[in-house]
Amino acid sequence: MIAAIGAFDGFHVGHARLFETARERALPTACEWGVITFHPHPQALFAGNAFRYLFTEHEREALARYRRIPRLETLHFTRALADMKPSEFLDWIGQSYGITGLVVGENFRFGRGRTGDSQTLRQEGIARRWSVDILPPLRMGKETVSSTLIRQKISLGETRSAEPLLGHPFFVTGTVIRGDQRGRRLGFPTANLALPAEKLLPQRGVYAAGVLLENHWCPAALNIGFNPTFAGIRALRVEVHLIGFEGDLYGRHLTVLFLERLRGELQFPGVQELIRRMHEDISEADASWRRYASGRESQLQWLHECLSIQRKD
Repeated sequence: MIAAIGAFDGFHVGHARLFETARERALPTACEWGVITFHPHPQALFAGNAFRYLFTEHEREALARYRRIPRLETLHFTRALADMKPSEFLDWIGQSYGITGLVVGENFRFGRGRTGDSQTLRQEGIARRWSVDILPPLRMGKETVSSTLIRQKISLGETRSAEPLLGHPFFVTGTVIRGDQRGRRLGFPTANLALPAEKLLPQRGVYAAGVLLENHWCPAALNIGFNPTFAGIRALRVEVHLIGFEGDLYGRHLTVLFLERLRGELQFPGVQELIRRMHEDISEADASWRRYASGRESQLQWLHECLSIQRKD
């Protein structure tokens, strides 16, 4: 097996270049190729609850399908694994997966105390008669593509500028739970999403979004916040209004694409002012989705197929 190996939190366009290199290496020899990654993320093991994932383990499985990766191996990252010497780690994955070649980014680190680097890998690979490809970071314009940069953008609500770096929209998957029905009483029914605690969320505010509903995408307006217009709400909420949809979503598993941040979180002087602004938000979100979806039909269909498999698991 020729494998691209790394933490791959974002499955972004820089990672995709590693995947493509592994595929190209394997083609002439008809060798199997795939991706080896880790869960939990190495940073999560040592940072504990402070670490937030761009994509959960199940979401990354969907992204592996989106990237057409034929084999995805997820190593359970433990302190025992982290404490292996670099040569021990390579011996172990070599025997476990029949490795004949590895593809890594030049910042790849492995082994006890992160003492193994790309040059260590090259030397160890020669000794094992493995092919070793070490790729420099990918640059787009003035930016170096990295999960860290993407995480910063998402945290600031810059989902639109994060998308080219990811190669797909940022998304969340969650289960619809019962809320206080306030949106329905205001004329804007919303689905309240319960999301994994370790999932990174964008900055509070209102976003144009798209929701995977059954066999189609539905335009939506999504709010992340504390609903400051109403007293007594202390928990952060993720609420999504599906434009043009009428029905019961309780218990359903939804995938939501973030397109762009429309505005920050606001406190309105009264309910009528809030309702007027919600009408504007929904109109903007609908227009944003239409602009986004136009010309992306095949991409959205493939993303739909990959995510639908995840939703059935």
